[in-house]
Amino acid sequence: MAGVMDRIKEQVLLEQAVEIAKEMIALGKLTLEEISSVCELPLEKVQELAASTPAKDNR
Repeated sequence: MAGVMDRIKEQVLLEQAVEIAKEMIALGKLTLEEISSVCELPLEKVQELAASTPAKDNR
């Protein structure tokens, strides 16, 4: 049972990191490399997210 719970926890943490990365990409303040490092996601994943995440209009 612990194995299942660990996998669920890992999936939730990954989903949270992806959502945070999307927000950071949309803000446009950090490089993709910095976002990758902060969110502990592979650079390739952050690049994929960047290709599909629109920038926020911060007027």
